[in-house]
Amino acid sequence: MASRGWLDESRVWKTNNRSFDAVVQIRPLHRRDLPGLLAARLGQYLVEFRDKERWDAAIPRPAVLVHRFEDNHSYIMSANNGDQDLVVGSVFGTADTGKSNLSIFTGATKIEVLEINASEQFAKIRLLHYPPYEPPSLNGILFGGADKGGDGKVFVPGRGFVPIPPHSPFVHVLEQIAAYESSELIASVHLRNAVRREALTAIASLVENQMQRLQTFRQPAPLQRTQE
Repeated sequence: MASRGWLDESRVWKTNNRSFDAVVQIRPLHRRDLPGLLAARLGQYLVEFRDKERWDAAIPRPAVLVHRFEDNHSYIMSANNGDQDLVVGSVFGTADTGKSNLSIFTGATKIEVLEINASEQFAKIRLLHYPPYEPPSLNGILFGGADKGGDGKVFVPGRGFVPIPPHSPFVHVLEQIAAYESSELIASVHLRNAVRREALTAIASLVENQMQRLQTFRQPAPLQRTQE
C-alpha cells in the first residue's frame, strides 16, 4: 500500500528523532473508519495490526506484522522467536534493551508487542531506537600521537605532561572516563545510566586485564641439583 501511494501517511506514526522510546496504539490496517493510527514506521520497517475479520478472517490469530519493502516486494519480518505474526510478548530487533549488559556502543532497535485487544480493535506496541553511542574524543586531555603510533602525553596537575607509550591500554581508560563524565549531558536517564554502566564495566575489564598480565610474571623455577 505504501509503495503504491495507497497508505494514508497522516495516519502513520513516525518521528525524526535520532533516539526514541515510544508506546504507540494502532488500529487494524484496513479499519480506516476507526479513529487513530493505522501503522507505525521505524526506519525501513512498517508495523501494522491485523485482526481476524473481513479478508483477514482466515488468519490464525490477531497479530502485529512487521514489513520491509525492497525491489518492489514487501517482505514480512520474523520476530526473534521465529514467528512472523507477533503477539503479546513478541519482540523484533534487539531483544535485551532493558538489561544492564546491553552495549550502548552498538545501539538498539526494538519493536515489542505490549497488548492486543481484539474486542476494542487495537494493538499497543513499543518502538525503541537509539544509534550507537560515540564517546567524546580526548581533545584537551591527550596530546601528541599516542593514538597514531607515536608517544602522547596526558597533563597531570603537579607533574606536568606525562608520556604515554604508543597503544597504551590506559588510553582506553581515559576514553571511558571521558564517556562517563560527558554522560551528564544526555537527557535520557535510561541512556545516561547505560553509558555510565558501560564505561565502568569497560574500565574494570581493562584493569582486570592489566592485573592478570602482572600476575603472569613468576619467579624462575629453582635450580635442580645434579649428582656428581
